[in-house]
Amino acid sequence: MADKVSLGSGAWTGVFSRSDQYRRLSIEARGRSAQAKEPELKRSFEDVADHWLALAEQAEWLDEQHTNRGPQAGPSQSASMQQQQQIQPKTKDD
Repeated sequence: MADKVSLGSGAWTGVFSRSDQYRRLSIEARGRSAQAKEPELKRSFEDVADHWLALAEQAEWLDEQHTNRGPQAGPSQSASMQQQQQIQPKTKDD
């Protein structure tokens, strides 16, 4: 399940998933890059935008993995939850 983030400023008012928020930040960084006059500053904003986009893709992938997995226990969890009774060999005292 995606975390929801409430944003209340500008045209982006509403509730967004983490990946949506990161994509929005990427778009904002690209806009700042377009406005920057210095080439080094432009490149820096482009790098930031690329990193926000990569983070958005990772968050989306993680959300999909979480959704697809569901509440079922994995193999290691279900094996540890099972209790097995072992038959003990008889001793002289039995």
